[in-house]
Amino acid sequence: MTTEQALAPHLTSTTHVAVERKHFIGTGRNAWLITGRVCGDDDDTAYLVLADDEAIAQETFKRELRDCEVLQNDAPNADDLPEIYIIQSDMLS
Repeated sequence: MTTEQALAPHLTSTTHVAVERKHFIGTGRNAWLITGRVCGDDDDTAYLVLADDEAIAQETFKRELRDCEVLQNDAPNADDLPEIYIIQSDMLS
């Protein structure tokens, strides 16, 4: 028995989950799962992104996270925020 089977016996390597379009940000041909954080923040954030390539997916993630930070922190604009770090980006099948 593998570690994955022991931790989640109901899941297999061929488990697929359909995700509706409304749960994605961006536009493009490929689906991406991007995780990252604002520098100095303790919380990671993950977004499902539609983009044609990884660079566009990461920029879409950063733009969305900056916009959320501006709204939450009443910052005058996104330029006043710390850098955003990408932790991982994976294209979904």
